[in-house]
Amino acid sequence: PEYDSQITIDSLLTHSVYGKYYEKFKDNAAYAGFAKFYKQPVSVTVTVVSTANQAAAKAAGEKIDALFPVTKDSADAINEASGAYKSLTDAAKKLLPDAEEKLAKAEADYKKVLADAAQDQADRDAAAAVDTQIEAIGTVTLEKEGLITAARSAYEGLSDAAKDYVTKLGVLEAAEARLNELKNAQGYQTQLQSVLAYIRSTVTPKANQSTNGDWAVMALARAGLSS
Repeated sequence: PEYDSQITIDSLLTHSVYGKYYEKFKDNAAYAGFAKFYKQPVSVTVTVVSTANQAAAKAAGEKIDALFPVTKDSADAINEASGAYKSLTDAAKKLLPDAEEKLAKAEADYKKVLADAAQDQADRDAAAAVDTQIEAIGTVTLEKEGLITAARSAYEGLSDAAKDYVTKLGVLEAAEARLNELKNAQGYQTQLQSVLAYIRSTVTPKANQSTNGDWAVMALARAGLSS
């Protein structure tokens, strides 16, 4: 069979045991592969990490792992974790092979959290400004059409996120509906006055009678245009 060419400390400590079996069974094909290891020079590199380095690395690693998920209040924790890692010896840092990657991610996440928070505040401020415009409309009259139109334009100019923060949209919609009612009524009044003016110019009420003009006379009377 094939043997792993990597010699471990344990295999070296029991080398004499393997050697004993090799000598006994060296003619057995099953042990032929061991010949390339037995009585061959072996080089072993051993890295010794002090207890202090292990403890420091463990503490720094815990600080780094505790950073996630990152929030807008993570600045001090990120600085502390980064400082703890930088203060490690080179030997201790080798015990945390992914520490720098994690710290970089924490920094990137923190910047994104701050950017998102700033955008959210901007959306809230923009929505509050639109609410103020809507409140300024007050009682709806025909003269308030400009204010209503401007408020609607300001609302439509908001981002979808900012629109969610507007609290007076219902007030704006009610103002628009009332403005339409007033404009329709104004059109009716304009047409009515035009008709009444025509009637008045073509029908002359008489003291005691009106030939085929009784409805016209009553209309003028109701409008206050004829006694």
